[in-house]
Amino acid sequence: MNSSYCKFYSISCLLLLFVNQLFAEGLNLPTITSCTFNVPQEQQAFMLDRCMVAAKTGDKDAQYQLGLYYGEGKLVTANYSEALYWFKQASAQAHVDAQVRLGYMYLQGQGVPVNNLQAYIIFKIAGINGSDEAMDEADVAADLMNPQELQQANYILGKTFRLYLKNIKE
Repeated sequence: MNSSYCKFYSISCLLLLFVNQLFAEGLNLPTITSCTFNVPQEQQAFMLDRCMVAAKTGDKDAQYQLGLYYGEGKLVTANYSEALYWFKQASAQAHVDAQVRLGYMYLQGQGVPVNNLQAYIIFKIAGINGSDEAMDEADVAADLMNPQELQQANYILGKTFRLYLKNIKE
């Protein structure tokens, strides 16, 4: 057997034994693929870093979590502009919960001026993606709009869905 292979094999075995010993002693390492608030205090900075890395690489769940972090001021100082950015990123990938949160931001003017038309459109899209809450909130936004705004919003939605249908047929 080759001596470098023996060294590699020996080091691998020792590393495996070391990791097994750590877990046997009850060391709880955060899961690298998750991105959640539900970690012990001492792991929160690590989790925030993991979320940031995952979000920047396009992970829509991590983007949504970062939106929550910034929107609710969890683990970071509340920052609606950052929350809006991350909710938009996740929404563009059809993350329904991010779409609902984004709709609320436009409806309530968090980080953006109040825009009932935009909120209505986003809620309708989230509703089509399966959110009953979003369908109810689209009705709330519709009640705040004048007839011309509602007509404009429905025109935009109709045009958007026609384009979508055209693209999936091709």
